[in-house]
Amino acid sequence: MQPRWLIAQFEEIGHQTDYQDDVCSSSIAEVERIQALSREYLQRASQEHYSLQQQLQQQRQLFTHAKQQFVKQQDDANHLYDDCVLLQNDSDAVANDASQNLNEWQRQRSKAKDWRADASKQVSQCQRHVTSAQQDYKSAQSDLSRAQRALAIRRTQTESVYVGTDSNGNARYRRQPVCTAAEEAAVSFASSQCQSCATALQRCEQALKNAQRDLNAAEQQCQGCEEACRDANAAKDTALAAQNIASESESSALQAVKKLDDVEKGVANSEALLQHLSAQLALQATLLKNLEKQVELGQTSLRDIQQQLEGLSQFMYRFKQVLNDKAALLVAFERPLTFCS
Repeated sequence: MQPRWLIAQFEEIGHQTDYQDDVCSSSIAEVERIQALSREYLQRASQEHYSLQQQLQQQRQLFTHAKQQFVKQQDDANHLYDDCVLLQNDSDAVANDASQNLNEWQRQRSKAKDWRADASKQVSQCQRHVTSAQQDYKSAQSDLSRAQRALAIRRTQTESVYVGTDSNGNARYRRQPVCTAAEEAAVSFASSQCQSCATALQRCEQALKNAQRDLNAAEQQCQGCEEACRDANAAKDTALAAQNIASESESSALQAVKKLDDVEKGVANSEALLQHLSAQLALQATLLKNLEKQVELGQTSLRDIQQQLEGLSQFMYRFKQVLNDKAALLVAFERPLTFCS
């Protein structure tokens, strides 16, 4: 083999050695850049992971507080619904009692009206009896007055009574009052009749007073029943209004309980989501630790490669020196040559 060919081969080997050295240096620089980016990304990821942990902790605190408030609201809503059910039952009972009370007072009012009608009839009847008794009493008084006048007139009258003859043989007469037995008997009978009529009139007047008192009592009873019916009717309306309000309250409370049941599902979903996020963050933390180990391992490997590359560079430098020396010897045998190391 001619020396020039060997020299060309030595030069080609030198160029390839320089090229390989440049490639290794570029590769090392790229690896260092990637390693720096990895550390930067790992640092950012760690910061983001820490920020996410802080946010998750805040969300957990907020969720815990919100869950406590929700549980309290749910308990309050359940108690309120139970109270509304009791209130509905009570309002139903009150409305039923008010209706029965109104019916009872309506029956009492009907009885009072019947009583008033009977008492009014009794007063009218007693008034007729009093009028008749008054007329009888006046008639008896008139009869008594006539009998008394007749007796008085009769007592002023006298009659001649034969008492014998005198010494001359003439008839003798004596004046004496006439007999008033019949007139006295008439006066006594008329007086008795007048007394009986007066007594009957007193009884009729007393019966009229009793009938009027009974009528007044019936009127008061009717008025009282009317007022009681109005009050009972107002109480019934109030009870029905309370019943409607209680029914609406029960419906509203039931809707609130149902809505809180839906919210409870959302709370459960949120809690599951937080647990999932916690698991993801734990997995992310594990991945970050593994990446950190990989970066540290890569850094260690990079230092080893740099040390090996430095040794290789020194070897290549010595190898190139040997090639140059060999090429110089070959030139000495062939002709002068310019070799660029």
